[in-house]
Amino acid sequence: MWPAVINDTTSSASWDPPHQMVMIARGWPLGEARGTIEVKPRGDGCVVRIREEATSGPAALVPRPLADVLLRWRNADTLHRLAYLAEGLQPESEDATAHREDAETVDETAEVTAERRQ
Repeated sequence: MWPAVINDTTSSASWDPPHQMVMIARGWPLGEARGTIEVKPRGDGCVVRIREEATSGPAALVPRPLADVLLRWRNADTLHRLAYLAEGLQPESEDATAHREDAETVDETAEVTAERRQ
């Protein structure tokens, strides 16, 4: 996310649609990370969770509490953008603004951080 944009590559390590995807992200000079996206049914929709952990390089040396703060912010933004895509909304639209406010009341970001720690 801007301003911390780096050139990276991401490859799929595991693909189990529609339940889970595991990816390996290589973003040197920061290092490599393993990211997991999980989808679970809930009511008429679903809950999407992102777990991420640095596996090598300097990022793996960052203390978990600090990494959690940074990842929570970034992953919350990622989940909001994913929701826009899934629902066919444009981020600048009035419907998207209402959607974001609804999501913030549920506090999806707390689920992201809690799931990452498990």
